[in-house]
Amino acid sequence: MTGRYTSVLVLTAMMVVSQVVSAAEKKIPIFLNTDSKDTVGTNFIYTLREQLKASQSYDVVLRQQDAVFVIGVVTIDDSGRSASDPMSTVTSVVLSINNTDGYDYLLNQWVMSIGRDRTSAMATDLIAAIDKDVQEAVRAAVEVTTESSRERPVERRRTIL
Repeated sequence: MTGRYTSVLVLTAMMVVSQVVSAAEKKIPIFLNTDSKDTVGTNFIYTLREQLKASQSYDVVLRQQDAVFVIGVVTIDDSGRSASDPMSTVTSVVLSINNTDGYDYLLNQWVMSIGRDRTSAMATDLIAAIDKDVQEAVRAAVEVTTESSRERPVERRRTIL
């Protein structure tokens, strides 16, 4: 793991760990921030959102401040044809850790061209890639939190009888 990635995780470890005890016990809150003016891109975003909602791991929240992770998606028509017969879209996706105090922390980014017949398959593939990065970030946050708690001396309360 790079030093920059570790530093980001140290800063956000407590937030991630406090909100996500484990993926088995609680769904991870995730927010979709989208911008699409083309029909293929809009269809892709709809499919992505619906697949995330159906997921056992994620809870799609309505407000960004309620999320731990943010997925930013921007699409543009790249078919070169008329708007009445769009064939494909170029999609830019950014995955970040939500930072309520300023700019979000970038985890990964993707750029892809999606044909209108592949929106569902590409949404599934993207969720798999996002899930890999989210699980790695949560695992690293738990490790950092566990290591830092081992390094601190245990404080024992004194009672006066």
